[in-house]
Amino acid sequence: PPRNFSGRRPSGPLSGMDDLEGLYTRHHADVRRFALFLTGDPARADDLAAETFIRAWTARDRIATASVRGYLL
Repeated sequence: PPRNFSGRRPSGPLSGMDDLEGLYTRHHADVRRFALFLTGDPARADDLAAETFIRAWTARDRIATASVRGYLL
């Protein structure tokens, strides 16, 4: 079973927020696609997508939505 960085198994609706690599793997393509739609510039879209994941990871304990994807997009 998957484990997070603390060695515990993820649980609950935001379990994906316990595993940055898994979060990135599952959602990066959608986040970057949306960022590209917003900016029209691939380099800026890459920066915006990276910033989105950094902010989500930093705020993971405060995210109150049941949908991680909804928060990211």
